[in-house]
Amino acid sequence: KRALDPWAFHQRTGKPLTSNLVVGKLAWLRQHEPEMFARTACVLDTGAFLIHRLIGNFATSSASADPTGLFDMHHGCWDAAVLELLHLREEQLPRIHSPGEPLGTVCEAAARLTGLPRGLPVIAGLGDGQASALGAGIASPGKASRSCMPTSPWTTW
Repeated sequence: KRALDPWAFHQRTGKPLTSNLVVGKLAWLRQHEPEMFARTACVLDTGAFLIHRLIGNFATSSASADPTGLFDMHHGCWDAAVLELLHLREEQLPRIHSPGEPLGTVCEAAARLTGLPRGLPVIAGLGDGQASALGAGIASPGKASRSCMPTSPWTTW
């Protein structure tokens, strides 16, 4: 059993290694439910699951991948060291897109279920805290804001 170096993990992902991240939950699942883990086709957060249902492809935004602890913020991709430790392949995760990038369009099945028009563009988005910081002009080092939202309090630097 190998452990993640908390400092190196934080440097790559921008996240302290805490129990609220997907990393620990996947490690627990792999250890305690190995058969289920072995059958896992794709690991999705809520947004990626909804995107899949809307467009039929596995996709997410970097803003949605970032909070998982699986995302290498310096290279804009899934963190290879974490995936190796968890015995996951990159193909088991959604393709990462930049916020604002078109992901696809609403498919026929989703249009029938939701009432959304077939062909409606689906765009990679942001989380509420990320959008709030961007709206406050926090887009470069040296600026800070404090916000409290229903999802969680954030201090953005």
